[in-house]
Amino acid sequence: MEFYRVSPWRSIATICVVIFLNVSFAVAQTGFSPDEVVAVIDGKEYTASQMDQIRNSLPPQFRQGTQSMDNQSFIRVYAELLAFAKNAKAEGVTEKEPYRTQLEFARLNFLAQVYLAELQKRVRLKDEDFQKYYDDHRSEYEERHVYAIYIDYSGDPASASGSDGNKPLSEDEARAKAEKLHGELNGGADFSELATKHSSDASAEKGGDLGFFKHNAQLPRILRDAIFALAENEVSAPLQEGSRFYLFKVTEVRTQPMEAVRNQIAGPLQATALKGKVDEVRSTVDVEYRNAEYMIRSPASGRPKGFTREFNIPGPGPK
Repeated sequence: MEFYRVSPWRSIATICVVIFLNVSFAVAQTGFSPDEVVAVIDGKEYTASQMDQIRNSLPPQFRQGTQSMDNQSFIRVYAELLAFAKNAKAEGVTEKEPYRTQLEFARLNFLAQVYLAELQKRVRLKDEDFQKYYDDHRSEYEERHVYAIYIDYSGDPASASGSDGNKPLSEDEARAKAEKLHGELNGGADFSELATKHSSDASAEKGGDLGFFKHNAQLPRILRDAIFALAENEVSAPLQEGSRFYLFKVTEVRTQPMEAVRNQIAGPLQATALKGKVDEVRSTVDVEYRNAEYMIRSPASGRPKGFTREFNIPGPGPK
């Protein structure tokens, strides 16, 4: 088995896979107590609870790969890893480059991730935090009852046919129709009646009723912004998006109660609180950049290159 130019972590993963594919799963489980010694590896005794702790503490990528192993198979894998690690240490492999730097970097990255997890556990949100965020972002939790008239057109009406068998409108004809209807609505015409008669959408059967829209509705921005800029019973000017003109009317504006959106609020609140803790940690390390030309170069190209974050630590780093 060769390990040349292979990182220690990749080697461990390879050993686990190879042994996993070749072990037998026929060992029968019998009764035992947690404190019973179930294995002796290189002279060291391991109890059932110790082995279970090792299994349960594995990184996710290794834990998943060992879940279906019986205990004997897992102990065999663990013993193999101890053997390779012992020999690597005895021969000074971990003091050679690039292994020494790789091992140190893996240690730093691991400590950063576990400390980040600890910081996440320390985030405590209070009721007043939720209430303040809700009050500051109340408009984001509005719902609006929307009615619409859709006026479709074709870029090539001469060679196209409408869904009703009639010749489709051209863009100019659709614009003129939308403006005409807008004028009628401003003059007091009933929106639902015009929608039933003129809208090309299936909602015409319901008088153009689209129901309630939340602020995060999946709509083109031009349409969403127009809808949420309307006051109750106000009609929008004709809007063009794609091959269609739109007229909207908002008949009711209501705000979702805070308890209904509490789970939505928790995410950004936790992220903000965690970022504050992360920034505090970052502030404990001073960084001084000495050579500007060196800083904008990357090993891959030697040319200036934009900074790309590779590690799962939220928020911007020091600049």
